[in-house]
Amino acid sequence: MKFLELIDNRFDELVNRLESFSNLNTHTYNLKNLDVAIDQLQEMFSELEPDEINQFELSPIDSINSNGEAKQLNHGKVLRLRKRQNAETKILLCGHYDTVYPKDHDFQKVTINGNKMMGPGVLDMKGGLMTMLYALLAYENSDIKSKIGWEVLIVSDEEVGSIASSSYLGTSARNNDFGLLYEPALPDGSIVKSRKGVGSYTMVFRGVSAHAGRCFNDGLNAFYGVSDFINWSKNMMEINKDLIINLGKVEGGGPNNVVPDLAIARFNARVSTKKQRTEFEHQLEIFNRRMRKKYLKYANKTTYEVLKSITENDNLIKVLTGQYGDYGLPPKKSSFAMHASVVKHYFGGGSFPIGGSGAIVSTVNEVLETHGAQIMTSAAVSEIRIEQGKVIGVKMQDGRDIAADQVVSGVGIFNTYEQLIPETIRAKHKFEVQLQKIKPSVGHGCLYIGLKGSPESLKLPKNNLWIYPEGVDHD
Repeated sequence: MKFLELIDNRFDELVNRLESFSNLNTHTYNLKNLDVAIDQLQEMFSELEPDEINQFELSPIDSINSNGEAKQLNHGKVLRLRKRQNAETKILLCGHYDTVYPKDHDFQKVTINGNKMMGPGVLDMKGGLMTMLYALLAYENSDIKSKIGWEVLIVSDEEVGSIASSSYLGTSARNNDFGLLYEPALPDGSIVKSRKGVGSYTMVFRGVSAHAGRCFNDGLNAFYGVSDFINWSKNMMEINKDLIINLGKVEGGGPNNVVPDLAIARFNARVSTKKQRTEFEHQLEIFNRRMRKKYLKYANKTTYEVLKSITENDNLIKVLTGQYGDYGLPPKKSSFAMHASVVKHYFGGGSFPIGGSGAIVSTVNEVLETHGAQIMTSAAVSEIRIEQGKVIGVKMQDGRDIAADQVVSGVGIFNTYEQLIPETIRAKHKFEVQLQKIKPSVGHGCLYIGLKGSPESLKLPKNNLWIYPEGVDHD
């Protein structure tokens, strides 16, 4: 009997089974119904007379609740069937029986209109499971069945990222030569050949609660962290066009007159390669470490504002901010985070590379060259080359053209846009008008004086001396 003939002869049975199975709510966390469903699947798939058939309990998985606390979640069981595992070729047929619809959702029952069936999980993917079953039944009634061994793996937590069942998926994938996933086809009926890998994440941001009216500045809004994450994710996707980061849900907060001290961001990321996943998680960990730094609480406050909240002694504040000359902004205008970074540098001993900054170039140049990079010193750029609205490289003052997909300019925004961008581009985008909105940073100059004699003979104190001109606001 031909494959399709067998399936056609049992088509009504397939439809009835699919309707009944889809009418059973199998939301990922409806554990009672998931137990019923897996027993039904085992009974149906037992007709294949597998060599092995097993149900496996899944270990609880930590999940973050709405209070930002970790709690353990249980999931339904995994069903696994195997046949002819000694065959030369082995195929894995994989699917899931959970759905996205909670048991209190309006969409619960199947409706049939002509040759169309609509219901929870009909496509994703109870219909796929029926397709898998009847395709195998047809195959097991063929005269070529001995050539191929197969394994069926059906999980219960796919809709939440297969968190608990991932180890079973990995083991089964390694034990087989090919894999087929019975998710829906594309709208035109064509087969989906690949999908991005997906990971689900939860980030908890904690701030400091305060009354918004009486002591707003004493608080730290936890949603500022979410805002930073949104900007970070947008930048990540700009850098890597193939990466998708979707923030699906944000929780937290309370009354409008209270600075919220808790925000929870739930998101997923979709990647095309294992390398891309590794790089994404590395960058996410860097972002995570940065957000945990205590001084971020004060990043949007001035140096003077923070120190004034600690002491009323203005002379002490002047002493504590004496190093502001390093970055050129007085305490009432500088970020406390910037000032704290400078002070920490001094606590570390004010280390510098032996041989000056040029020693860094010599040290890393050899390593960079092995990766195809090149460092050029005393190499002046005359123009950033742009064609059809895209950077294509730089033109050097000695006449050379160097091609590049991206150009990072370190000479400041004014020098970059006023001197290195072609005049036609500047005029087209009205850069001069835009630059008028930007306040230039503080300029600086360094004077190095060489003196003959030792500090002792010259009676020079071994101190850092900060000399501020008259009238300079040192707060």
